[in-house]
Amino acid sequence: MNSALKALSAIAVIGFVSSAFGADGTGPAFFVTGTADVRADDNIYLSHVRTDDVVYDFVPGISLEFGRNANLQNKLQVAESFARYSDNDSLDTNLFSGMLSGNYDDAKLKLDYGTSYKELNQNSVDIRGLTRRDVFNIHGNVEVLATAKSSVAVGGLFERTDYQDDGTGRGYSDSDITTVPLNYYLKMTPKLDLSFGYRFRDTELSAGQNSQDHFLSVGARGEFTPKLSGRFQLGYNQRSLSGGSDRNGLGIDSDFSYAVTPKTAIQLGIDNDFGTSGQGSQQKNFTVTLGANTQISEELSFSGGISRREIKYDAGTDTYWQGQVGFNYAINAFVSISGGYTYRDNSSDRIPPAALPQALRDQLDPNFTNNVFTVAANFRF
Repeated sequence: MNSALKALSAIAVIGFVSSAFGADGTGPAFFVTGTADVRADDNIYLSHVRTDDVVYDFVPGISLEFGRNANLQNKLQVAESFARYSDNDSLDTNLFSGMLSGNYDDAKLKLDYGTSYKELNQNSVDIRGLTRRDVFNIHGNVEVLATAKSSVAVGGLFERTDYQDDGTGRGYSDSDITTVPLNYYLKMTPKLDLSFGYRFRDTELSAGQNSQDHFLSVGARGEFTPKLSGRFQLGYNQRSLSGGSDRNGLGIDSDFSYAVTPKTAIQLGIDNDFGTSGQGSQQKNFTVTLGANTQISEELSFSGGISRREIKYDAGTDTYWQGQVGFNYAINAFVSISGGYTYRDNSSDRIPPAALPQALRDQLDPNFTNNVFTVAANFRF
């Protein structure tokens, strides 16, 4: 997306949102935002053979908020991310992102919606080598009261990922993913609902097998005890492939929070679901995430977490660990500083054949470790 188009898009959206949501007396609040950080990364490609670098990031942006004290609330955020590498300057990027989100709540009707466009040059456990891609997302969810003790919710999500050709021949697969969840909630106590749900998901790929998923679940949401809150869905998950046999198994989608003290909380998430890698390979993912955060004072807070993700491919299994610790210190209402450390480790039995040249084996080997130290300054005026 070129600079002129970015500017015109931002102006058009700002004008539209301002006219649509500024006439009810809750006019827009305008903020200038930004982050400047330094990252020391010992494996910028998440590769078996490490390449280290120090990266400088600067992310200026704007934020418009509408109806902050009203039933209808909206937020528009636009930013440009500049990344500069100390040793590998061919990796320098300027990337645009924009997001519009909103929600409405009058006790009888709950509505949330949003859309976003992001230019990314990031890697992950199954997308290596600072892979350039554009991600478009649009979603909406509405929940209405059916009776005094029940409600019905229906939603929709569409996400498109377009990979840019980097000339490496790694063969990433563009994807269109459409998700439609339907849930029925029955109030068991004033603060706890029982849920019955169905989720349909359609995945279309430019390379690889297309798939359709069906997830039937039962669960609950709300406060389980005065200190334990969260939600879970547990049920039967089935994936039908455009080629090959169907797959099925236990589906889990959950997250919980436990208030140890008024200023300290522990979070737990468990997820078991099908997935598709950036190269179009079929996955089955089982992920457990444990985190904690504490507010030491009005200015200082700490957080940390660890997660384990087991990724089953047709060709083998990866076990991916990630841990992080961090802090945030608010200098005043407008400026804060933060810092953190992230550790990543991927262990895989998908070892490239020994007959391949060593350089190619190193490139294809999915095993890696990674350490990242970050210090950042954040502002919002």
